[in-house]
Amino acid sequence: RPEALNDALRVAEPFDWVDKVSIELTTGMLAILFDFPWEDRRKLTHWSDWGGDIEAARDPVLGPKRIEVMWECAGYFTKLWQERQAAEPRPDLISMMIHSDATRNMTPQEYLGNLILLIVGGNDTTRNSMSALPIVNASWPEEWAKIVADPAYDHRRGDSWMGGLSVDKVEAAAQTLLARVRSGEAGAGRGFPRWWS
Repeated sequence: RPEALNDALRVAEPFDWVDKVSIELTTGMLAILFDFPWEDRRKLTHWSDWGGDIEAARDPVLGPKRIEVMWECAGYFTKLWQERQAAEPRPDLISMMIHSDATRNMTPQEYLGNLILLIVGGNDTTRNSMSALPIVNASWPEEWAKIVADPAYDHRRGDSWMGGLSVDKVEAAAQTLLARVRSGEAGAGRGFPRWWS
């Protein structure tokens, strides 16, 4: 997928990096993890934007709209849950939650909370990092030159300038969550913020 996306970009023509690269790659990966219908994958971006917007939650006008969008998300994922519940186990994250003793009996609020955590964490953080990359490369060309000169250069060292989670920490957190779900150890919804309600 990344190679096909890269090949489709026109070097001599301006394009929207955020829409064509950052959003497409992160949303596509979430769709693969959830085995989410590919044609609807941009809904994940829409829900991520609203789910992660804490200021909208506090706004008297936007707050009700945000809740409406979160109910749309919950309805869509509830349908997927019901479909997967009636099917044999599959390697997607929703099926893994359904067939795990630790998460199969989540309340709708816990299920939505876990989904929003995964959607916002998987989309927003990665999208922002990828979107900032061209700006950082243009601002610090000497760092970009190091990467070009030495493909083994550890580009992840630059994550600290983002002020967010490092790639290693995000990867470790995702692997830990998957391992806990698979082992039955994960506590459904435990420790996740309840700001979505």
